[in-house]
Amino acid sequence: GDVVAFQLPNWREAVVAFYGIAMGGYVLVPIVHIYGHKEVRFILAQSGARAYVSADRWGHVDPLAIVDGAAPGELPDLGLHVVVPAADPASAAAPAPAGVRRVGWDVVDAATPADAPSAADPDAVCVLAYTSGTTADPKGVMHSHRTLLAELVHMRPWLTPDHPNLMGSPVTHATGMRCAVLWPVQARQAIHLIDRWDPTRAMEIMLEAGGGAGTGASVFLAGIIDHPGFTPAHAARMRRVGRGGAPVPQALAERAAAHGSTIIRAYGSTEHP
Repeated sequence: GDVVAFQLPNWREAVVAFYGIAMGGYVLVPIVHIYGHKEVRFILAQSGARAYVSADRWGHVDPLAIVDGAAPGELPDLGLHVVVPAADPASAAAPAPAGVRRVGWDVVDAATPADAPSAADPDAVCVLAYTSGTTADPKGVMHSHRTLLAELVHMRPWLTPDHPNLMGSPVTHATGMRCAVLWPVQARQAIHLIDRWDPTRAMEIMLEAGGGAGTGASVFLAGIIDHPGFTPAHAARMRRVGRGGAPVPQALAERAAAHGSTIIRAYGSTEHP
């Protein structure tokens, strides 16, 4: 029942955190990894997060400073900060504010794995996902076990069943969470993530892993099919591609169709499930 927030890029640790928090019976608050101190502190405070799992740094985002620089009483519920040391292994040992215990991801890795999920009410809130807050403060959207799993049923037509999808959308966003974390497990597929979108590397992974790619914003698909290294072998792994995030240009759909790919348009707002 306690709230646990996590703000990680598309790393292995993000998937482990997602399922560990869910199986432990906690309410999961995914925070997009590029959100800065204003949004993150607001989300941590409003959600009542008792714990916060983050990288030590990602680009301009400094989660240690987000916690350490909070004003007295600004994060009244926060008691644990779990840090994934990406740049500086010593970051997890950095002193935290009074009342907050800071530990490294090695503590998580060394723990005994859960062998079964905790009992849960299917209609209880399991994910509190915050919108972007582009026009005001972010707004928390409540999802239950039932609504998220029901959403996967609606997504089946635009997820390729025979080719695991390489996901560039953040797993802390609705698209990445559903397509790269929830769906593969239900479909008994491998999970493939990339934390910085690189069409060249994405196409290499497609051939290495026998997977598809391009689901998410239009830039993912355009970067692949317009790449000079795009081949029929890649096209064969992209027969159906889900698109969302913004209006899909007709020209992109026509270029995809020329390679045998069908675009399925989706409206993927955080509120949708």
